[in-house]
Amino acid sequence: MVPLRSAVPAQKGEDPRAAGQSIRWDVKLLVGEPARFPHDRDNNHYYQARETDAVPVLAEIPAPKDGYDPALQGGSVVQREKFLFYRGVGNFPPPMTVRALGGGQVRVKNDTGSRAADPVLVTVRGGKVGFKALGCPGPGSDTEATLPEADRPTADLAEFMVTRLTAAGLYEKEARAMVKTWENAWFGEDGTRLLYLVPRTRTDELLPLTIDPGPTEVVRVLVGRHDFLTPEQEADAERQILRGRAAQAELEAAEKELRGLGRFTYPARTLAEKRLEARQGGK
Repeated sequence: MVPLRSAVPAQKGEDPRAAGQSIRWDVKLLVGEPARFPHDRDNNHYYQARETDAVPVLAEIPAPKDGYDPALQGGSVVQREKFLFYRGVGNFPPPMTVRALGGGQVRVKNDTGSRAADPVLVTVRGGKVGFKALGCPGPGSDTEATLPEADRPTADLAEFMVTRLTAAGLYEKEARAMVKTWENAWFGEDGTRLLYLVPRTRTDELLPLTIDPGPTEVVRVLVGRHDFLTPEQEADAERQILRGRAAQAELEAAEKELRGLGRFTYPARTLAEKRLEARQGGK
């Protein structure tokens, strides 16, 4: 959690699937005040979220008992940041579903409850991308499409997503910061995936938000992402597993034969490896 929360995630009721959990931050807005933010050697990709005109926030909480220097016990931890971040696990059905049919075909279903804004099929291969917008499918509709070929630079998809995010209500700097934060997951790793904007009503339903005192305006943009394997990739994975099992069985059979030499197993193995290395070195 960044910054540290003021109240830990608390389960509401006996069934968290029915009532969910909550988390709270108590922060002070540092309007017009300079702020230094924490960094690490790896230049964490979440730091890209700071590249906006947002007002920094200050959070101060009692020092946690675990994970901090004992000298801080009884004191407080002060953190400054430009964003609030929490990683959690959801237990709700995805707002959209995608199924790979084989032969480069996929079926996308809109379960958001309203018209979806431009779900995008993405293919990433060897530093190139292909992407295809599927329009705005209505609630409950199924859309079949062909996976795009990866033949364009990733910058094209980055600009496409910036355009969609700004159209959804983000400032341009916010949109670019969001794309930079997630660019590796969205179009840096080889694979096939679906990106889409979750309708605002569905976002508010899944992730209720309260702010006190209330702001003049609240804009929320939630991006859904589904990574998926094609039937061809799944079949290839099965072949590789069978190949590995066969190799393991062959290795175990060879080891059993060697062990049959009894107390001569070790010297026989050592001498054989030396002879093999000498032969390979002479080639």
